[in-house]
Amino acid sequence: SDSIKWLKLIKSISHQMNDQKYYPLSLHMAKRSICTLRQGPHSSNTQLFEHIKARVEIVEEIGGNIGDDAHLVENELKAYLVEEGIEDADATENHKNEAKRRARERYLTVVLLS
Repeated sequence: SDSIKWLKLIKSISHQMNDQKYYPLSLHMAKRSICTLRQGPHSSNTQLFEHIKARVEIVEEIGGNIGDDAHLVENELKAYLVEEGIEDADATENHKNEAKRRARERYLTVVLLS
């Protein structure tokens, strides 16, 4: 929707990385905007999802990551390896990437539901 496009444009401009001195603050504020987003009384679940998605894209555009905390990824990797019947020592880069993807999805699901 047009409101999502405007949100992305405004956020992108406000999180410009021209001055690296303020990059940690820009990254923090972009991530914070995801965690503090609330669904309004007249917003649909689809609208909320689109707003979260737009804010995640901004974090990623400025070089940040969402849901890739070491402990989250480690837990997902362990569970994934058990599912696949693979020993920890035999984990490949593909297994680790899948664990990161799953950790990100799980984290974003919590953001959406909270």
